[in-house]
Order: sequence, then structure tokens, then C-alpha cells
Amino acid sequence: MEVSARMTLDFFGLKAGDKVLLCLPVKYIAAKMMVVRAFTGKLDLYCIEPKLNPVNSLTPELAFAAMTPVQAEKLLETGEGTGFLSQIGKLLLGGSAIPPILEGKLSELPTQVYHSYGMTETMSHIAVRRVNGRDKSEFFTPLPGVELSQNSEGCLRITALHLGIYNLETHDVVEFSGDGSFRVLGRTDNVINSGGVKLFPEQIEQKLSELIPTGFYIGSQPDKLLGERPVLYIESEFWPESEIVRLKRQMRQQLDKFEIPDQIVFLKAFERT
Repeated sequence: MEVSARMTLDFFGLKAGDKVLLCLPVKYIAAKMMVVRAFTGKLDLYCIEPKLNPVNSLTPELAFAAMTPVQAEKLLETGEGTGFLSQIGKLLLGGSAIPPILEGKLSELPTQVYHSYGMTETMSHIAVRRVNGRDKSEFFTPLPGVELSQNSEGCLRITALHLGIYNLETHDVVEFSGDGSFRVLGRTDNVINSGGVKLFPEQIEQKLSELIPTGFYIGSQPDKLLGERPVLYIESEFWPESEIVRLKRQMRQQLDKFEIPDQIVFLKAFERT
């Protein structure tokens, strides 16, 4: 954990006395690592209650903070929250993907925003990507000493001997660029096999993110001919027929043939974890 903390301190240029924020629940690795970084780097750690909207007028201008994308989204809904984010020098978002609409909003902040890739087994992040500014990229760059490869299914495999990690296999299907950075295409757990074509719900959802103004996700249902077909679930009362026709037309324009949902299902409320 100390080695991981030093990697983060070095990457983000954090030094003794820098003011940093803890607004995540400490039972999870992301928050534990904020505490370890503070002790390791002699940082000035401000601890506030972990909640969806972690705005706090008592905190000063901060050099660094770690949050979830949902927290950043909630903060951007108000002027006070946007001002709070703008006073953070470097913001690290992790724990889930960043929706394209949120990424667009983050690009307007003066804050340097980064997206992390990691998990409990890797002691937080082993790769990061810049979300805004000139160095913005959809590809994650591995931190020094981290070696990456793919298994036979195209899933990311991680070796970081200084962290005690050797050939750790993930369920994330990735695509590498020429410089060794990577982007996540989706998870093998979620893949929809439709007529031999592997569809990643995450990619379809990203393409649809600006077309549907409410909660939605891509699932699947059995199909006698193709094995599985994608299904679009929308969190809403049933839409007027004209709106459904419009959405279907837009989906034909945005999606590949096999990605187009076979059915649209409306549910009043999703069950959430």
C-alpha cells in the first residue's frame, strides 16, 4: 500500500503539506489509499462525510481529491458545487465509467480531471487517463512499473511486481494503442453473443447516452435464431408512440445493425445497488 501511495504521490506531484480531500467511505480501498497517501506523503488530509454531494465550505483550496463520477455529477448540478470542484487542483475520478455527457461538463472545469483504472486487488489505480485539457484521452496510461497484456479472451492481465501482483487476470476486455495505453471495451460478464457477434452493452450505452434523457441500460433476451438479442430498458413511464418511433430512427443511425435493440422495455423504477 505504501508503494502504491508513492506511485500516486509521484504521478500527481503531491508534496508534504499539500491539502487533499477524503470524501469516500473508508471501508473501500479508494478511501483507505487516501489515508495511506496522506501519512506517506505528509499531506494535510481534510475528512468530510462521504455523501453524493460532498460540497463543504470549510475546506480550503485543495491540491488533490478523489471522488466517484456520481459525486462529481451531483456537484456540477449547482453553482456552489461547481465552484467547489473548481478549487481543486487535481481531481481523480474512479469506481465506474464516466458518462460522455458528464465528461463534456468536466471539460469546462479549470481543475485537472483524471479517470483511474484499478481495483481492490491492485491497491487502487494502476493506470490513469486525462479527462479534460490538452492531454485528454480515452486511453489509460499505466503507471511506472506496471506491465500489461491480454489473455486469450482479450481481457486485461496485470503484472506489477513492486505491488506483489503477477499476471492478475481481469474481466475487462481491452484494446491497446501503439504506445502501450489501453481503453476498456466492456466486461466479459456482460457480453451479448448475437449470431456469433460479441456485443458490449457498455459501448451501445455510450452511443445512446445523448439520445435518452433518463436512466437506461442494455440487457439481453434469448433468441432462437441468434442465441441472444440486445434489449433496451428505460426507466420511465411508457413513452408516446411518436417518441418511440423517433428513438428507433435515431438508433438505426447511431448503432451497427447487430447492436440495435430487439425490444424497448419501460420500467417505472430500476432496482439499484
